[in-house]
Amino acid sequence: MKYYFKILIISVLIFTFNSLFALKLEKTIRKKGVHTNYTINYKNSSNYPKLYMGLKDQIKNGPFFGKDDISAVINVNFDEDNLYLEIRKRDNEQIEIGDNFNGDYNHLFFRVNANDKYYIKWGIRDNSIFLKSNFNPEPVIDYSEEENQLYYQIKIPWNKVQYFCNIPLKMNYEIYDYDENSKKKVVLSDNYVNLYFNQIEKEYLHLHNPLYIGPKNQNVRIDFELFLKEAISNNQEFKIVLNNKKKSEKFNLDGGVNNISLVIDENELMYKNSLTVEYGNLKDEIEFYYFSDPNNVLNEIGVLKKHLADKIEKSKIIFESYIDDKKYQFYSINKNFDIKKLNILFVSGTDEIIKFYKHNNIDVPNLLIYNLPPKINYMEYMDFIKYIKDKIKKEFKVNLIFWNIEKYRMFPYFLRYPVENRFNIYFFSEYDIYIQKDPKLQRNLQNYEITFLYNKFNRKYLYSSGFVNYKHLGYLDQIDLLNELEYETVHTYFDFISNNVKYNKVEDMEINQLQNYNARYFTCSIEKKQDILYLYSTNIKLFSYPIKDEKAIYINDKKYNIFNNTLNYFYYNSEENLWNVFTKQTLVHPSIKSFFDGRISVLKGDERTKKVWKELFDRPLGEKNTDRIIYFGDYLPEKLANSFNIKIRDNGFYTDTGRFLNYDNSFITLFRENNRYLLWFNYKTERYFEYPFNYILISKKGKFVEGGGVIKR
Repeated sequence: MKYYFKILIISVLIFTFNSLFALKLEKTIRKKGVHTNYTINYKNSSNYPKLYMGLKDQIKNGPFFGKDDISAVINVNFDEDNLYLEIRKRDNEQIEIGDNFNGDYNHLFFRVNANDKYYIKWGIRDNSIFLKSNFNPEPVIDYSEEENQLYYQIKIPWNKVQYFCNIPLKMNYEIYDYDENSKKKVVLSDNYVNLYFNQIEKEYLHLHNPLYIGPKNQNVRIDFELFLKEAISNNQEFKIVLNNKKKSEKFNLDGGVNNISLVIDENELMYKNSLTVEYGNLKDEIEFYYFSDPNNVLNEIGVLKKHLADKIEKSKIIFESYIDDKKYQFYSINKNFDIKKLNILFVSGTDEIIKFYKHNNIDVPNLLIYNLPPKINYMEYMDFIKYIKDKIKKEFKVNLIFWNIEKYRMFPYFLRYPVENRFNIYFFSEYDIYIQKDPKLQRNLQNYEITFLYNKFNRKYLYSSGFVNYKHLGYLDQIDLLNELEYETVHTYFDFISNNVKYNKVEDMEINQLQNYNARYFTCSIEKKQDILYLYSTNIKLFSYPIKDEKAIYINDKKYNIFNNTLNYFYYNSEENLWNVFTKQTLVHPSIKSFFDGRISVLKGDERTKKVWKELFDRPLGEKNTDRIIYFGDYLPEKLANSFNIKIRDNGFYTDTGRFLNYDNSFITLFRENNRYLLWFNYKTERYFEYPFNYILISKKGKFVEGGGVIKR
């Protein structure tokens, strides 16, 4: 009885183990894909198949003058160890590449799975091959040159990629050709070319790695391919190990190629899985990820948020606001990030960020990605400006790339508020029509280097503005665009035009007051030649400029002496038609706009101001003691009024400029005492904080009524 009981326990344990490991094998029939197919014969030394480049529809941009201009022929071969490509390329003008691949270069892409993309990028530099690749180990490229022809022999070890008879290896090839006056891109196929490999002399077993798997009707399928010289019937077992669970199963096999699916119950899978399949002396193993929650699946090709979360988290750069307690999260794809020259990529949505992190072919140095919120305001814009001023070398321009941003997000701020002249702006088709409908934006276009990238759009808008560079994308995708960005140096000369007093800064120059606020616009241009500044202006009453080692300034062709190594103020005396130059800051009242040049705070316990600020700007406001205090309310606390020597009366108060405001008024006003500032407002509005006035009166309906200047009365 005891012996029988032991046998029963063992049987139950065996049965339980097998039932927990729900797995079966099924034969599958694979049909070749609908795209262009090429079958490569094993160790074939013939010139078949030939992949040709130089057809008219393969030229994606730039002028083309026939096969002698640029063309290529590609042969593909393989053996048990490597994939081989032999490329004969004809080019009438060969230009060596620089560090950023400026010159003639080549780009090979391989896609094994939907989510698994590998590349080789190479060109000639100093008479040798210079390449970048995400293969490990790197491919080996040998080359020779004869007249206008280059011969490349490329050897790629079977490591990241693998050969199958009935599962294609997808390949594409791009040639970037720089001639003296033009540049073109030649593409092998608008889709990937499917490479199929004939059965080889050696038996093999290859698992097809899906990398990422989402839930699919309770069962998951892992495909593999087995090549046998002869058919076998149930006398050999498959040994399968999934996450350290083992199972054996016999299976009828044909001679030649056997396509088999391993069907696994999803309950057997974990987040990260390991799978090994053995058949006799043939063996292969893979690792893949499984996600039981369909909400984790990012898009149709299965790139998953959870898998990339660690990588993205490690690349995070936190930027603390210069204004309040808000924190911004930037992401840097580059491991060795060095803020000298900067590219800022504005995207909309987490999915877009992950798109870049899964891409294996972004070579852009110093690339920061920022996910814009649904609504952005002036405070965010000022933070970015201050970040760039603080972090970026002054002699370089910054590339701003608006990837998929709706027109009402940050984009208009960079055109409406020309605070900096150090931007190259890249934007896409939908913004062109938006600008054409807004003449105020058009007036500011000349302050920037703007490139409008398009495929198709209404031609009546083409070249309607002389300040926008138009570039046809053609086949050039957005990733290619990033890799082609170039840095420009900042010139000491700039033009500035503005149609609103809010847009009053460019470079280090700040326009503090206008001669006529009813005029349509005001302008200035400034140029530095050696140690002399030359400035021309219209409709400007007061401006400031930090003088360093300059010896003099010419304003509208008249020479004026200046004060070195300090901030100079220039005030236009209309009666004498002359400019007065001074440095005493107490002669100029601070403006509401300038209040946000430093960190702001509230009085300890002032929860009402915190709440209002959060409602208006969705930003936190701390109680950390700063020299810039903000206060919301109809009446000012006596202690605060005394601290800033504010003249309070029963029915109102006097501003810093001596203007009496009644408590019944709606207002924003700024006070200064020594080096401390107080911004007091009593009307809930997110507008008007960017106006360079000392005080602002607002109507009951929220309309601008009056703005007080900053020169003492």
